[in-house]
Amino acid sequence: MKKQFCGLLYDTGFVHCPDPDHDEANHNSANTKLIKAVLCAGLYPNVAKIVQTRPDRPPKLYDQDTKVKFHPKSVNSDETTFDNKFVIYHTKVKSTAVFLHDTSMILPSPSSSSEETSLSRETETNRSLLSTSGSSSRLPTALPC
Repeated sequence: MKKQFCGLLYDTGFVHCPDPDHDEANHNSANTKLIKAVLCAGLYPNVAKIVQTRPDRPPKLYDQDTKVKFHPKSVNSDETTFDNKFVIYHTKVKSTAVFLHDTSMILPSPSSSSEETSLSRETETNRSLLSTSGSSSRLPTALPC
């Protein structure tokens, strides 16, 4: 899969060598902010909102209007506190509950770690927007207001 992905990046001109182990293909491998940004863009609109009710209990998660849970085998399933209010996920599966698989906590924007994050609804377009206080940037999202 890694070779196939690198081949696709090579074919589109993003890397200059089709070998995934080449140094040039890995020069951003330690840049976790960039990797999370790429994951977030690739998984959009798979974003869930974390609602922390009590610090000693697991948080409530919402994907749009649906209450969801971390899959019990997820590394996040035992976490009770989160630094941010959003996670991205790869898949959502319904069995005894609706579970999120392959989750990762994200920041809504690179500069928002110390800012208040909120959701607002644009009435003209009837879509949800993710915004941070003190910032004019707003990101469209599939989350409910």
